[in-house]
This record gives sequence, structure tokens and C-alpha cells, in this order.
Amino acid sequence: MSGWIGAWGNAATVTNLTVTGSQVISVNTSTDALRITQTGTGNALKVEDSANPDATPFIIDSNGNVGIGTTPIAGRHFTVGSNITGNATSLAIFANGQVQSDVTSSVRYFQSSANTSAANFTSSEILHFYANQGTFGLGSTVSNQMGFSVANTLIGATNNYGFYSNIPSGANRYNFYASGTADNYFSGNTYTASGTTSMTSGFFYIPSAAGAPTGVPTAIAGRVPMYYDTTNNNFYVYNGTWKKVLLG
Repeated sequence: MSGWIGAWGNAATVTNLTVTGSQVISVNTSTDALRITQTGTGNALKVEDSANPDATPFIIDSNGNVGIGTTPIAGRHFTVGSNITGNATSLAIFANGQVQSDVTSSVRYFQSSANTSAANFTSSEILHFYANQGTFGLGSTVSNQMGFSVANTLIGATNNYGFYSNIPSGANRYNFYASGTADNYFSGNTYTASGTTSMTSGFFYIPSAAGAPTGVPTAIAGRVPMYYDTTNNNFYVYNGTWKKVLLG
């Protein structure tokens, strides 16, 4: 090692350090085994492959931001920018640790918990999970793109939910809200809570307005749209034309 002054466990000043063999740090201490303090503007840690400079290094900058395959970006604490390659099925991030027998309450492979500082400010939105399409290169074809996907193997628990939301009722609260104009498709049965004579929520709502419908609904094979005329108490379905029945 060139430039090495001192020994392990003692204060040392190193100008340049070159190590040709593997190094092992073995300590028995209650303090940090290895500490890097960066008081300048350079990176705190940079790991390269055989290329120097490496175009896709592992970097921890002076603010503690991490970049894998890319330089850390301000405002992003953890950025993965390395190319997705190496196998026909490749994963950017994969967590498959085995749950041990002492974990008897809850296991959460990924969890976010948003907090805001005690200051007067407004944040336009907090997105706990956000899926966005980047650039699809010319000539590439993606057959299926899913913002959130649950495999058909997720059936091993007593109760299995592909998506579970438990937001209590209140103004401007929605357990599921789809504002896009694309169709919404459910292959399985769709139903609400069990009915009671005194229920005040859990109903299935259909469109209604004052007067008979005149629009021509978009045709979807094997299905008919419904509508309710609140002025004349007529219930409508559309099958080539609007057909009604008077509700007394």
C-alpha cells in the first residue's frame, strides 16, 4: 500500500492509498467499523468497475444521496440508473427475504410513511407509489404494461387481496378513484356490502338526471348501460334503443 501512514486502530493521514489485494475489516466495537467524513463537495464514496472513469458507478455523495449506475441526483435520495439487462426476465429491485418464525404480527416488504414538517406550507401532492412511462425506443415493442400487477400465485393466505384499501368514509375520501376516461374492467363478480333494511351506505349507484336519456352509449359486447330518470321515475337500459320501465 502506498501512502499508508499509521496502523489500524490509530489515527493516520493518507494522501493516496492503493491496495492490490483483498482487504477485510474485522472489529469488535460499539462504534463505527468504518466512517467516511466528507467535508468538501466531492463524493463520500465511489465504487467503480475495471473502467476508470466508470460510466455506471456506485456513488454516495456528500449529502448521503445514493446512485447506482448513475450520479446521485439532487432531490432523489436513492436512484437506480443502471441498465436493466443480464437475463430474459430482469428486475431493477427485488426483495425476497424469507420470513422467519419470530415475525408473527406483520411483514411489509415495502412500506412508505409520509411525514411533513411543522411549518406553514402546501405540497400539491404526496404519491406513495408512482408509475410513469419513460421513452420506448424506436423498434421496441412492449406487449403488456401494468402500473401495478399481482400474480395469480397470491392465494396462500386465509384472505388474499390484490388491492386492499381501508380509508374510512368522509368528504373527499375514496378507497378507489379512477379519473381516467379508459374503460374499467372487472372479470370477477362485482358487489357491495351485505344489505340491511337500515343501511345508509354500501349501495351500487347508477347514473341519473332529470329527464329521459338521449345519448347513444358506447357499445360494449355482452353488456348494457343503465340510467334513471329522476323526473319521471323511469328506469332505463340501452339495447339498440333506450328501453324503460316505470317505477312506482
